[in-house]
Amino acid sequence: MTMRNIAQRTATLLLAATAFVVAGEAALAQPADEDPANVITVVAPRAVTNEVRRSVSGGGSVVISIRITVRYADLDLARPAGAARLMTRIHAAAHDACRHLDRLYPLIVDRRCIVRAVADATPRANAVIAAAGK
Repeated sequence: MTMRNIAQRTATLLLAATAFVVAGEAALAQPADEDPANVITVVAPRAVTNEVRRSVSGGGSVVISIRITVRYADLDLARPAGAARLMTRIHAAAHDACRHLDRLYPLIVDRRCIVRAVADATPRANAVIAAAGK
């Protein structure tokens, strides 16, 4: 396979993956009747900057994000077990989002993806846990 064929195939895959991610984000959007106070959104971003992308689009980079909504209305956050369950859900969502990004972009590995996604969601989780304890 020539470099040009590889570049064309990779460009096609990038476009298809981007369309999939955009469609996936729309599918993960919360329903209009859901209370936004009872959800935390876990976001796993991936910067896509490689030679194929630059040759196809003319340069620069793009950040692709997978967003997963974590619901917690069913948890009693005033109890330690409920708070721990919320954090377990956040970790699982971060893991799933980062694993999905790894499948979409196997050549762009981000070993700290889960850590960053959890760290980004933790302040909101801590706030709702503290509010439940009052």
